Amino acid sequence: MKIESKVFFQGISRHDKYPVFPRIVLVLLMMTLAFLPSTAQVNNIGAVYVSGNAAINNSFTNASTANYRNDGVLYLTGDFTNNQPSMTEGTGTTEFTGSSLQKIKGSQTPVFHHVYVSNAGGVQMNISTTMGGTISTVAGSLYFNGYALTMGGKINTAYTNTSAFNVTASSDLNITGNAAAGNGLYFDAAANTLHNLTITSGATGFLGNALNITAGSSFGTVIADGNFNAAGFLTLKSDSNGTARVGQSAGNVTGNVTVERYIPARRAWRFVSVPVNNDTLHIRTAWQEGVNN
Repeated sequence: MKIESKVFFQGISRHDKYPVFPRIVLVLLMMTLAFLPSTAQVNNIGAVYVSGNAAINNSFTNASTANYRNDGVLYLTGDFTNNQPSMTEGTGTTEFTGSSLQKIKGSQTPVFHHVYVSNAGGVQMNISTTMGGTISTVAGSLYFNGYALTMGGKINTAYTNTSAFNVTASSDLNITGNAAAGNGLYFDAAANTLHNLTITSGATGFLGNALNITAGSSFGTVIADGNFNAAGFLTLKSDSNGTARVGQSAGNVTGNVTVERYIPARRAWRFVSVPVNNDTLHIRTAWQEGVNN
């Protein structure tokens, strides 16, 4: 372990040759702390407060007894595990800078402020996660892995990563902040089918590339209580088992949206409608492009 500047310890728990103390209090005040040995996993069972720079060259765990707050910068090359109930968001940055897939996991929801991803292997959510500040996807993808991301901030305009988000048909994205103040939302072209997209009241956002809302028996839903610009990139998918929908919403979705409708392979008359409420949108305007055939 290498320590630069001052640090105050009342016990530290590490998964290596050092003993495990009953409780840990680690205070980082305008300093740089580096855990450099490859075997040094840090297990916080007490209180950790970061107000400077802390670098952990492995994984970090918050135990159920922990009290963790990051108002500085935590550099991490391993996994982040949170078992702490009601984790405090803080005002700091968590930087995932490993060289292989890093995981966000644990038994309790991790709550980050700024998140910086610079790992070609990506960062995978193994639990639903909250990110309240700016998300910077410099390299690699954030893998939703079937979980929900609650996004309270925006995407950093300094980085345009067209594979920033890698989602699945059981993943959810909840936008609760002014995401439109940042970059567009970009999804991996090979993994861009989402389950539910929710924009809460007062929230905003816009798409930077294609996003699908899943069809099937567990079809997805778009709920816009805020303002969301689809920018022509949003598609509500449909198959033989079900069609994605727009749920009851109090906000606005602007920009073109593609609405698919599965039709069984048999010759028959069918009446097809659209899942929106608009006094000026009729069969002639919506389906016949404003002309009579």
